[in-house]
Amino acid sequence: MSSFKFALLCCISVCGIETVNSELKTLAEDDGPVSWSALRRLRLIQSRLSRGFSRVTEQLRPELISTISYGTLAQVITIFQLIGAAQQDEHIFIWSTILYLVPALVSTLVPCWSCQRVLDASEGTRAALLTVEPQDAPADRQLAALLAATQRDLETFGDLGFFRLQLSAILGTTSTVLTYIIIMVQFQMSENGCGDSGGHQGNTTDAA
Repeated sequence: MSSFKFALLCCISVCGIETVNSELKTLAEDDGPVSWSALRRLRLIQSRLSRGFSRVTEQLRPELISTISYGTLAQVITIFQLIGAAQQDEHIFIWSTILYLVPALVSTLVPCWSCQRVLDASEGTRAALLTVEPQDAPADRQLAALLAATQRDLETFGDLGFFRLQLSAILGTTSTVLTYIIIMVQFQMSENGCGDSGGHQGNTTDAA
């Protein structure tokens, strides 16, 4: 449930950030430099969006950490069950295990993908700010403050302490899990091979 609550938060935040981006693009396309008042208004909107997103993310941190940890552990267990079922040709158990794998994937994929959308929208804000020409020194200070706030958001959004919610986190976790699974499968296969060779040698000795 926490994954979908966080996804809703991300959707609201993306809508707000995209609105700021649209206004920045409109200001950049207009003839002449941008005024101080226009940049200050956008900076206040961006600041409220940033504080709101960070505050709610902080409140959801324990739930998100436990949900993603559970999803990752469930994926590992499910994959081992799939390997065991495939070795024993239990097709019915394979399909039931795959159905169990779906919620585990959702619990990890939804928060990371949702937060990645927020980061992409913030990157759009940073790119739009680089095309804005300030009107005077006060406008330039507002532009610098807005650019610094956007850069801070790009560095901190989705940070849960133990890991950060973004698509690269999914790729890193998946690669680590698959690496350990491959190692354990190879270890199991080597043990089975040693057991088979030992049994074959014992049968040869008895026959002799």
